[in-house]
Amino acid sequence: MISFHSHSGQFCRHAHGTLEEVVQSAIAKGFSVLGFSEHMPRTRMEDIYPEEVRQAYPPSGRDTERVLQAFYLGDAVRLKKDHVLEYIVGSLHHVDGIAIDFDEKTLRAAQEKCWVACGGQSTEDGTEELFRSYFDHQYEMLVALKPDVVGHFDLVRMWRRKHLLNEAEKGLLEAYPMREILEYMLTRNPISDDSHGPDQVGAHYERVYPYLRSVGVNSVYALRSSALGKVEQVERSLEGVEKAR
Repeated sequence: MISFHSHSGQFCRHAHGTLEEVVQSAIAKGFSVLGFSEHMPRTRMEDIYPEEVRQAYPPSGRDTERVLQAFYLGDAVRLKKDHVLEYIVGSLHHVDGIAIDFDEKTLRAAQEKCWVACGGQSTEDGTEELFRSYFDHQYEMLVALKPDVVGHFDLVRMWRRKHLLNEAEKGLLEAYPMREILEYMLTRNPISDDSHGPDQVGAHYERVYPYLRSVGVNSVYALRSSALGKVEQVERSLEGVEKAR
C-alpha cells in the first residue's frame, strides 16, 4: 500500500494525531511507502477554514493549508526554488477566495460568486461557471508549479448529492478523479489517501482497487528517493500493491 498525500495533526491544524502515530498506523496496515505532504503556509485570515477560526488559529508560517491561487502561487514557486523538497503535491481547495471543500454552504457561496462574475448568463445556478473557474485555476497551478503529484484532481465535484457529478461522505460516489476523467487521461496514476489522522490512513482503499481495474488501470506509480532532493517514478503492478497489505 502506498500514499503520497497524507497529513498529521503535528503540522496540519485541521488534522489530528502525531507524525509517529500516523506512521505506526501505516505500518500496522501494511504500507510499504508513506509520503507526508503537509500544506504550505497561509498568511491571510480569509484563507483560514471556518473550523480553525472557531478554534482561534491565526495564520502563521507554521500553519498548513494549500490555497494555490494567484496570491499563493508565486509563494509556492519560490518555496520550490529556495528549498530542497523531495516532491510536491499540487492541489486546489479554494475558488476565487472561497473554500469549496469545507461544507455545502461555502461551496454554494463560491458557486454564486462565479455565477455573478460571469453575469449569470451561462447556467441557472453557477455550476458550470464554478467548474470552469476551478479547472482554470488548477491549470495555472500545474503549469507554474509542475507538481510531482496532483491531489484530488476534481475536488469541485464535492457536495453534489443530487448532481450527476456526484460520493459517500461529501456527495462523491467514486474516487478522484471521476471515471470519465480517468478513462480519458489514463496517465501515471499514484494512489493516495489524503488522510488527516492515523485512523484515516488507507481509508477506502478496498474500494479503490476494483475501481481502478474497472477503468482499465492495472499499474500505479510510486515515488522513490534517488538522491538528496530527488525522486524518481517507479511503476508497480496494482495487484502487487494490493497484495502488499
